Amino acid sequence: MANVATKFGLGSGGGPYFGQNDAHLIIPISDAAATFVVYENVTGRASDTVACFTAFAAYMGTTDTTNWTADTYKTIYSHTGKGRFAGFLGPTMAGTDITTLEITIDGVVKEIPFTGASGARVWFGMYMPQTTAQFTTAATFEQQGGEAINAAKTGFTDQFGNTALLPWRSITLMGIPVLRYNTSLLVRAKHSQNITNSTATAYSAVQHIAGI
Repeated sequence: MANVATKFGLGSGGGPYFGQNDAHLIIPISDAAATFVVYENVTGRASDTVACFTAFAAYMGTTDTTNWTADTYKTIYSHTGKGRFAGFLGPTMAGTDITTLEITIDGVVKEIPFTGASGARVWFGMYMPQTTAQFTTAATFEQQGGEAINAAKTGFTDQFGNTALLPWRSITLMGIPVLRYNTSLLVRAKHSQNITNSTATAYSAVQHIAGI
């Protein structure tokens, strides 16, 4: 357990969380695919390319790189045991498409569909949009790597206007609640169109930690 917490920069792994019946608190938002960036624990940010998902896998959870068959669920992540879930990042939409998240926490199933615009990805998460009460200026909260998080907009954005997917260390420091599972987590998703990889367009990711 200590190794898991250390990898994600959590220290003791403490922080608030919601339970199995609270999946309805997941907030779906969409943004232009190119604006999603992952903030690594040490080296700064990686943009919405293969590098973004490489960083996601290293610091935030699991990535899936397989193509999508229209209206067909595929398993993105499955784990038996305990852990925490913070969000799911869907593929790039070709038009007015529907990405549907199915999340099963300790046997409780919740299905969340979301219609997005062409060229956008959808983030189903626990920490977007965020209120501006905690941070009043872009410089109030500084990420490792020298990048600032600006909460004066919808969701967390950096000073370049990118939608920032926060590493676990930041989530813990800011006291952002996440979903906790005690026995199992199953994340499946489907998309209304076929999607074939082209510069990570079909890539998706689940932000989770297993074992704590």
